[in-house]
Amino acid sequence: MSIDEAKISTTEWISVKDKTPKIKEDLIFLNGKNEVTVGECFAIEDKNMVWIHDYSRGTNEIATYWMPLPSPPEKTDKYKKMINLIEEWLNEPGDYDVEMWPEIEKFIIRKCKKQ
Repeated sequence: MSIDEAKISTTEWISVKDKTPKIKEDLIFLNGKNEVTVGECFAIEDKNMVWIHDYSRGTNEIATYWMPLPSPPEKTDKYKKMINLIEEWLNEPGDYDVEMWPEIEKFIIRKCKKQ
């Protein structure tokens, strides 16, 4: 069993025969060739013809099963702290450009050591 097959067998897939996704809904879907990919539902002809635009291939395909995309992961305290430090640094007076990233890094390291 491949990793994709294991994911398919242990995940809550919704058959298009049981429920159709909403138009313009981003989702994970399974096509008729048992390929899992991500796309957007753009047309529903009937419960057997749910059309998805496959983002990775740039093709339009018929979905047999689908599921909503998971929620993005919550920002960790460490991530929030880093964002706050970057915002603090950017609020200090001065002009900033891409070449300033080493200075931003030093600023964050200095602040983290104090805490």
